[in-house]
Amino acid sequence: MEQDKKEKLKNDLAKTPELEAKFNLQMEGIANRVKTITNVLSIEQFKEIGKLYNNRESDYNSLHNEKKGLLKHRDIYAPTNAFEFLDWFFDCYLFGKPTHVKEDEGLSLYHFQLYNEYVNRLFEHKNWTDDKEREFLNKQFNNDIEQKDNRNDLNFDAIHWGAIFYYADTTKLLPKNNKQNKLKAFRKKYNINLTDKYFRKEYYNVVKRINQYNDYPIEALEAIAPFLKQHYPQTIGLIKNDIEILQEYKDENE
Repeated sequence: MEQDKKEKLKNDLAKTPELEAKFNLQMEGIANRVKTITNVLSIEQFKEIGKLYNNRESDYNSLHNEKKGLLKHRDIYAPTNAFEFLDWFFDCYLFGKPTHVKEDEGLSLYHFQLYNEYVNRLFEHKNWTDDKEREFLNKQFNNDIEQKDNRNDLNFDAIHWGAIFYYADTTKLLPKNNKQNKLKAFRKKYNINLTDKYFRKEYYNVVKRINQYNDYPIEALEAIAPFLKQHYPQTIGLIKNDIEILQEYKDENE
């Protein structure tokens, strides 16, 4: 069975020279990283990395299966082998981040798009290295945030605070508690000038507008991005993915 899969992959790649070239470049990069890792890490550290990869493999496979049709429609390359993606995800996109961030960072279509762009850079630049990729991603991230409306936090209203809480809670960055108590603690922490009842109502309204009605204002998400970057940086991938989905829905219904 495994041999059949290998033969199928070999035949598929042979039919598409450009894809085969990208695949070979990616495999070469992975091989070089494995050599580096095994040379500098202890056995225990190597085991921890292996555990991290295995734990995130199911997250990747689940999202990949869910978005398979959309990936094909948008011509986004996302490997069926999760470890090819995770190699870039951990060593470039989340380079230097603590382990808990690498464990909790939510995967989204946004990350698949970034990976696709990374593979294109590998293909276009023969000497593209991990260091260059990290530098590129860091500059891109900072430029994206700087272009947003850098309004003062105190100008946020209920629709903004509801979304901020939603993203912080969805990415599991808030202390564990029931939803009502988390909302109360969050409101007090940021001195939000809303009653608990009204804040709770607005939060659930925000959730519906983002996930069900697809009519949450894109400019509101762009406005809270700098705040989220500062206080809850792990949410940025998710918020960018939602902006893309909301924009797509808006374009289709105009």
